[in-house]
Amino acid sequence: MKQQTSQPKVRTRMYGVTHVGKVRANNQDSIYYDSHQGLGIVCDGIGGHSSGEIASSLAVASLKSAFFDPTNDRTKRTHIILSGIEDAHQHILRYSKSFPKTSGMGTTLNLIWIGVEDVFIANVGDSRTYLYRNERLWQVTQDQNVGHMVAQGQIPQDYPQTSDKAIVSALGLSMVLKPEVLIRKKDPKDLYITATDGLFDLLSYQEIKTTILQNGENRRDLPGQLAQKAIHAGGRDNVTILASYFSSESIS
Repeated sequence: MKQQTSQPKVRTRMYGVTHVGKVRANNQDSIYYDSHQGLGIVCDGIGGHSSGEIASSLAVASLKSAFFDPTNDRTKRTHIILSGIEDAHQHILRYSKSFPKTSGMGTTLNLIWIGVEDVFIANVGDSRTYLYRNERLWQVTQDQNVGHMVAQGQIPQDYPQTSDKAIVSALGLSMVLKPEVLIRKKDPKDLYITATDGLFDLLSYQEIKTTILQNGENRRDLPGQLAQKAIHAGGRDNVTILASYFSSESIS
């Protein structure tokens, strides 16, 4: 009788946290993640009072609806991502028109969707996704803000904004969205960190990397540890962090 051998099965793991911080009265960030579906969404709302909170939550709800639509052809993931982002953008615009007090609200978006062989990452605004591999950390998304766009020659140097960090693209605000969509090969050794600026405006690249190294293989607690460090560093903004990684289990 032929002996049955065990084969490793790679599973996607996602864990996230969101915190209001020390200064803001409410949390305008929104987060959603589902390890089974391999889908994670992080949004940072923009707008006075509770409007930013509304925009980010509307974006998450709209995107979930798009991604879990059973009529979608899941082999066309880039199309699903782009159409889902546009739908969320229009949903926020319609809401603002119906409720004028929310006029001017919007939200950033960073999305990660993990398939069988590929990892899809989408970005609008200045939330970020980082990749950690072999003790190296780098930012894989590009900030859609004035400073970066000027440096890339995508907008003129005299663009009418007072800060290089002012974003030039956001769901619900931009006339024309230009989502950044990246496709990377899935590697079981990889760790993705998706976060709002409440993390990286307060912790340096080196501080984030050191925390990951100190954390070791206990990646489930990593988002909470990073958030607490950002809060300890001042907590000037809401902070939201999602860790996406892989674990191997032997199956017969």
